[in-house]
Amino acid sequence: MPPLVDIVEEVKEKNPIEQVVEETEPLTGTGRYRKGRQHDSLVVDTKGQAYFWNSMGEDDQGDVITWVVKHRQCADFKDAIEWLCRRANLPTPEWGGQNAQARLAARAREDVLTVAARWFVRRLRESTEAQEYARGRGWTDETIRESGIGFTGRGTEAELKDLRGDLSMNGVELDSPQAVAILGWRGDVKAWGEARWGLVYSYEGMRSVMKRNRLGLKVPRPQSEKADVQAQETWQKKAYRPS
Repeated sequence: MPPLVDIVEEVKEKNPIEQVVEETEPLTGTGRYRKGRQHDSLVVDTKGQAYFWNSMGEDDQGDVITWVVKHRQCADFKDAIEWLCRRANLPTPEWGGQNAQARLAARAREDVLTVAARWFVRRLRESTEAQEYARGRGWTDETIRESGIGFTGRGTEAELKDLRGDLSMNGVELDSPQAVAILGWRGDVKAWGEARWGLVYSYEGMRSVMKRNRLGLKVPRPQSEKADVQAQETWQKKAYRPS
């Protein structure tokens, strides 16, 4: 049986969010962002495969699995996956072969992205500079709000501390691969793997693990004569970043 993470990806691919949403909430428009016909605060991002129901508050947004849990009377992640499998005529996962930890890990990756997306949206709303930049790109306030556009911040320690706090408050383990994909990892990633799971990898093996978890190594580019050496050194201290 394929890993549960792969099953989740296939389920989402076979169930485009705009099609699932439109079964109960008709949508208008044909571009990337489509609005609810009856509730125009409902916005579906067809490219990002996410929805934002602005009038319902920050908790009512996410991917197609979140939509099914919140709006199609599915009790939890497992129930939603089975519902989406039936809809797309896919085999139902054999849960007996996937322990609870695997189920939680597959869903944790989606939950981390949802929490981070909310944080990015909040950062944009709190930053006058970021809002001015967005407007300078020709985006109206309505587009910014309804599209769920966010700002990742400047990467300051204060901002990272705030993001870590949000993730922790939502039950995310900060040294999990899902959180590292957002926060990055400073230090010896091989030692992190050994400490986190007790797994011993060669450095080449660890690179393969990082690739599967969509993490990449920061490699400095050749230095230009006009380069800011101090700024580059600061950047290089942040050893790993999401790819």
